[in-house]
Amino acid sequence: MEDKKISVIVPVYNAAKYVQTCVDSILNQTYTNLELILVDDGSKDESPALLDEIKSKDPRVVVIHKENGGVSAARNDGIVASTGEYIHFIDSDDWLDKTCYEDMISLMVKEDADVAYFGWSKDNVYKTAFVQSKEGFTGVGGQSEILKYMLSLVGVGGGYVSYGNYVWNKIYKKASLKDCNGNFVLFPTDVNIAEDGLWLVEAAKNFKKGVFNKTPYYHYYQNPDSVMNTKEKYFKTRLGSESAHVKMVKIVEAYNKEMADLHKEVCNSFFLSHIDGAPEKAPEFIEAVFNNLIELNDGKCPASLAKKYAALLNNVPKDAGLLNRKLVRMAVKVTKKIDKKRKG
Repeated sequence: MEDKKISVIVPVYNAAKYVQTCVDSILNQTYTNLELILVDDGSKDESPALLDEIKSKDPRVVVIHKENGGVSAARNDGIVASTGEYIHFIDSDDWLDKTCYEDMISLMVKEDADVAYFGWSKDNVYKTAFVQSKEGFTGVGGQSEILKYMLSLVGVGGGYVSYGNYVWNKIYKKASLKDCNGNFVLFPTDVNIAEDGLWLVEAAKNFKKGVFNKTPYYHYYQNPDSVMNTKEKYFKTRLGSESAHVKMVKIVEAYNKEMADLHKEVCNSFFLSHIDGAPEKAPEFIEAVFNNLIELNDGKCPASLAKKYAALLNNVPKDAGLLNRKLVRMAVKVTKKIDKKRKG
């Protein structure tokens, strides 16, 4: 098994505060046949010098310095530079348990799998963990299982509490990351939200066999600096995520319609949950969410959406202020739009 090299790709942008913990967890793996590709994405802090110092201490480390181009471009550069039979992506502020690669690569080699899924936990600054994969499937599966546990939205709208559409809790056979022309499936560099999910569903066209282990080897650091604590961040991120999921459904429909339909069903509840969780239910945000739902459902209005509209209207107080009057007008406007779509 040790003759199989794994290329570990870590995009780094202004991560001097965190990256050493991440690097140590990789270089101290019990599985030693690895290369660590650290992609400095135009960092402005001490990261570039720190990465060069790390490289000088271990011959398995490769450092790429580049102009800032975003996480997708950094991952793409890592894929192209990789020399291993397997590929894994880690975010620079996360870390791994030390037996992750030994345990997972042994499963991949044994089953000749295209992809391996493993569990993860969410950790905060105090290192207290919440295991997100506690109900994950453990075993071997085909493309339907690969997509089912990839497309699941963790704990939302009837989604499975399992692995999710993240690139970092999966290991990939490099040979399975090429399209029909022999070119690598690369991350979209024009998408800033849920770009990993879009990449996954493109790559999954080639995934015929997967192995699954819900043991939480991966530690996702919940950085308090990145928490979406403003209305603007909430709206932008949620709407961007919705747009990406609509695209994901369309991609999967082309090669596995059953799983695309399953994800569409979950997305209906997922999108609606964004309205319920919004810090301010701005009419413009509500309209955008329902426009995404219309697109998701190919211009049709499921009964569940009609019920949600009725609930929104019924919950508007009779003595509503300006915002709620705007909400009523917007709800009526969007309802008419849906009716027009249905008739069309």
